[in-house]
Amino acid sequence: MKIAIFSDTYYPQVNGVVSVVDRSAAILSARGHDVALFVASGDAEQALNARGHRVPITFFHSIPAFVYPGERVAWPYDRDVLQELWAFAPDVIHFHTPFGVGRAALRAAEKNDVAIVGTHHTFFDQYLSHVKLDKQAWAQRLAWKGTVRLYNRADLVISPSHILADSLREHGLRTNMRTVPNSVDTKRFRPASAEEKTVLKQQYGLPDNMSFVYMGRMSEEKSVDVVLRAFSEVHAQLPHAVLMLVGSGPAERQLRTLTEELGIADAVRFTGTLRGDELAEAVRANNIFVTASATENMPISVLEGMASGLPVVGVQERGMRELVRHGENGFLSEAGDYMSFSADMFMLATDVVLCTRMGRTARATVKRFGEDAFGDALEEAYTECIEKHRNST
Repeated sequence: MKIAIFSDTYYPQVNGVVSVVDRSAAILSARGHDVALFVASGDAEQALNARGHRVPITFFHSIPAFVYPGERVAWPYDRDVLQELWAFAPDVIHFHTPFGVGRAALRAAEKNDVAIVGTHHTFFDQYLSHVKLDKQAWAQRLAWKGTVRLYNRADLVISPSHILADSLREHGLRTNMRTVPNSVDTKRFRPASAEEKTVLKQQYGLPDNMSFVYMGRMSEEKSVDVVLRAFSEVHAQLPHAVLMLVGSGPAERQLRTLTEELGIADAVRFTGTLRGDELAEAVRANNIFVTASATENMPISVLEGMASGLPVVGVQERGMRELVRHGENGFLSEAGDYMSFSADMFMLATDVVLCTRMGRTARATVKRFGEDAFGDALEEAYTECIEKHRNST
């Protein structure tokens, strides 16, 4: 099968969509399919070096998206890209973002009568804070209306979670849909042996049983400030506890300032962006994964934390409820309630038996999100999409 994958976001950007796009390309290529990527990137050389495969890439011309630092706005009428696409002659086009690149994919598919799949990854109405419209009901309705209108043009829509699939239906999605959970590399992200844990803790200067890790973008919608406030309560009772923050983003400066205000700056480690084996080692060096984000769909970072054998402290919102079973592989509290969040953190940090048991359950939970299941699901989706498109023309 010849598969063209489109995305408005790609390396050196680091986010869940980039991870899914890159893993999809690698998995499908390894299965013998002919795959090509068509993406926007701020640095083509870094993008080529960061990927974990040799799938060919064509880059859209793009400029920085000033309303959301780090993202790009692509020119959808890029003739050079479209020429590369038709030289490739795909059987199916799969777009992962509904912006310039995604729209280019849809237009190209419609013009040349090619089957098209669209994956919707995100609750975009939760990101309106970047343009100061998060409190406006009309803006949320408009975000959903625009998203659904675009995805209704696809032959098949993939949602990583059931809750997002339900939301798309509620807001008017009519086309065929499948739920395909995101994949995690369970070989790279794995629990550390007791010996390795000791070595890694020494390497990163972390205490036994009392180190927490957040991994992801540092931006307003991720609520990292709630994690810091919760950790300050834990640190007051456990002064040796450490919180590692892995990632970067537009809110990093404010978060560093907040650690000073809370008096926990010496106990919070900002690592910046990490990738590959270095990222996996940093995660499994810790004991507990934390995220207070209420906007998550099927977060790759949480899957990677669970695959590393870490229980999760999170919030009772959206896709988190499909990953974390309260009291079994982690704890969930109400979004924004940092006192309850801190109580969950404290319980796991002070009960080694509970933390270990939940960590093992977390690892067992994500085994069903491995590469084989993900590859099978994508192949089935493409076959269905191609057949549906053929019968409709």
